Amino acid sequence: MIKDNELLLEELAGVSAEEELKFRKSRKVIKKKRALIVLFIILGLVVVSALSVVAFIKLRPEPGYDDSAAFYFSSDILTEEGGEYKFYDTIDFNIRNYADELRISKEPIENFVITVKADGKDITPKADITMGEATMAPDVKSECAVSVSVPEKYSESIIDISVVSSPVNKELKGSFVLEPAWDSYIEDQKGNYCAELVISANKDVALELSWDGEKLIADNTNSYIKTAENGENKCIIELSSGMSITIPMFKADPSKNYANDTKVVTVEETDRDVAREDDLSDMDTAQQTEEVSE
Repeated sequence: MIKDNELLLEELAGVSAEEELKFRKSRKVIKKKRALIVLFIILGLVVVSALSVVAFIKLRPEPGYDDSAAFYFSSDILTEEGGEYKFYDTIDFNIRNYADELRISKEPIENFVITVKADGKDITPKADITMGEATMAPDVKSECAVSVSVPEKYSESIIDISVVSSPVNKELKGSFVLEPAWDSYIEDQKGNYCAELVISANKDVALELSWDGEKLIADNTNSYIKTAENGENKCIIELSSGMSITIPMFKADPSKNYANDTKVVTVEETDRDVAREDDLSDMDTAQQTEEVSE
């Protein structure tokens, strides 16, 4: 039995009834204090973060002016991605400061640097590079012609060309494989009365053809032999890029085989202009006729 004015006391392990009667704080008060502490911590972190962002914005270095949208650096062959091309004798391309008629660079091109590599090895000092004016003014449509030739020992290598502009850095590149500008060979075998000379061209070219008149007789009905004059055993042949021709050459001795003979027929590139020579010949004839009439 418990009287009304008495309290029920429980003996707890290690705690006397008198200690149990001491005042205890409410759990709600404790939770509120904890929540306030967490809130203050969060607010402090927010303030510190905000101050850090403000300091970064004020103290960070000013970014450089991005003028790439107004800068054009292009080529008729080279590209930013690069490509594979064939070349004959020399690698010729143009460097431009425009993309088309309307898009012309608003920034100047002060210079550009050309790097030449053969199978990955830098051979720029060994290459022969000729070019026009590299400096290009802004808002003026301009281009610079570039010609690159490499030593003959690199003729079977893959030639990589890189062009980098300044002061705005932009790279154009391309890979090139050398092919002969023209080629010639003789098709023949023993017993044939006629050997056939085959000539092909990968570019517009003028060739001087000569042959051993004691061993071969050129077919005078062939249109490419018509330039032979005064019975000479030579003539000029002009071919356009992509052309291939065959010229019959009658053999004095059918038992001979001239398929691999490089002396019986000679083909060499020349700068002579057949049309110009014909014009000069016509002019001389006209002058002689005029003198006779006088």
